[in-house]
Amino acid sequence: MSLEIRNMNVMRGGTRTLCDVSLSLSGGQVTAVAGPNGAGKSTFLAALAGLLPHDGTVLWNGAPLDRRALAYMPQNTDVRSALTVLEVMLLGRLDRLGVRVGQDDVADALALLARFGLAGLSGRTMPTLSGGQRQLVMLSQRLMRRPQVLIMDEPTSALDIRHQMEALGHVEAYARDSGAAVLVALHDINLATRFCGQLLLFAHGRLAAAGPHADVLTTPTIRGAYGVEAEFVCSAAGHRVFIPTGLAPAVP
Repeated sequence: MSLEIRNMNVMRGGTRTLCDVSLSLSGGQVTAVAGPNGAGKSTFLAALAGLLPHDGTVLWNGAPLDRRALAYMPQNTDVRSALTVLEVMLLGRLDRLGVRVGQDDVADALALLARFGLAGLSGRTMPTLSGGQRQLVMLSQRLMRRPQVLIMDEPTSALDIRHQMEALGHVEAYARDSGAAVLVALHDINLATRFCGQLLLFAHGRLAAAGPHADVLTTPTIRGAYGVEAEFVCSAAGHRVFIPTGLAPAVP
């Protein structure tokens, strides 16, 4: 299974904010979307999810991407209504439930909540949860859809490091087990190299580099995209670790 994007361009307010993005990604893995603030990451993900008009073509397995096969999690996942956590989970399958909720759907929702450490919260209303708990519920809800293409914009921003690792571990397992293509915007480069097999690096509204993170994240590319000097070391566990060492000299 593969996701192919051809010549994607986005215009906003008369300005081209995303320029000629073309790439191909295999299913079964998580792809990190990285880059500095304002680089075009959120614009790219929203356009891919069909929420922003764009030029170009998006194909899944060689055919136009069916939006029913897609799940999207934006940066802002605040839920102000007094729905319970279980009700929010079941909304993830609203297009399939019809007029009745099946016991299998309830069981799936409760199992997902348990996997994310939220089993005791199923009867709580969303406004009573912490920001991190709400973020985990919304991530679990997206997995309830069992999407073929899962798109997430900074889905772990409200989580502590343990929950970040647990959540991304579950997402990585979902991609591997289902064959889905998963794209996730992350600011933490070390999390990206730990859980994502591929990396898309955006800068100035363009795709600056794409491929395995060891190929994409180099001292020159980090300097060009972020304006910082950096080095990479290998941890005792065998993971590549990014260390920023200072600001890069300003380009005249």
